[in-house]
Amino acid sequence: MNDYIIFTVGDNYYALQVASIQRIIQVPAITPIPNSHPFIEGMMSYENKVSKVVNFRQMMALKPYEEEIETFFIQSKEDHKIWVTTLSRALENKEEFTLTLNPHACRFGKWLDSYSTHDPKVLEILRILRPIHAKLHEKGKELLDAREEKLEEVVATCHREIGEMFDFTSSKLDEMIKMSSGISSQMQKLLIYQRDNEYFGIKVDKIEDIVSLDPSMLKHLDRYDNENLFVELDGVIELSSRLVNVIKSVSMPVKE
Repeated sequence: MNDYIIFTVGDNYYALQVASIQRIIQVPAITPIPNSHPFIEGMMSYENKVSKVVNFRQMMALKPYEEEIETFFIQSKEDHKIWVTTLSRALENKEEFTLTLNPHACRFGKWLDSYSTHDPKVLEILRILRPIHAKLHEKGKELLDAREEKLEEVVATCHREIGEMFDFTSSKLDEMIKMSSGISSQMQKLLIYQRDNEYFGIKVDKIEDIVSLDPSMLKHLDRYDNENLFVELDGVIELSSRLVNVIKSVSMPVKE
């Protein structure tokens, strides 16, 4: 049995042996390197060492994480626009409302519950946004419960109070859209990788777990399935009903 760190990039799961990872840290300040390989994000300083940082997303030909986070905020804004429109129609026409009234169950609410940061600007936005977002959903439930007795009043309250809370939530999401690059960096992790003479940082999306894997369960790949020049896969393994790509080694990209 060997111990592995399981991490994600996009929707894909990967595993690296714990023995090759010195540390897992927040992404530090990274200084770009002019004319370097596209997979190299730049240089960083860690524990009195200066080393390069590679972007695993780019290695896997995925779009930048900041674009994904920006898209998430844009979609969250659209989700709540649909939510408000659907609520208004349900109240006016006495229709069933099928969207969530739980502020912790919508896509953005789940993200709010899981996200943490030390950035003072983002913290200030979240300090104001969290209670307003919760009140938006809770007010919707309150109005739905009261519509049988006070329909006209409920509809008017929806247009006024729900509309104001939605406008405020949208404005804060607009601010977060503009800050997507910084927020995405705070969310990602950096693996300090060392194997043989290689020593550098690997920027990934999320650390999922540390597990012991039985090598006999590994399904090895043929060379046609393992053509990435800088990431050598050992194979794939099924773990909790998901396929995990087990990495044999990562090499520092070199510009030709």
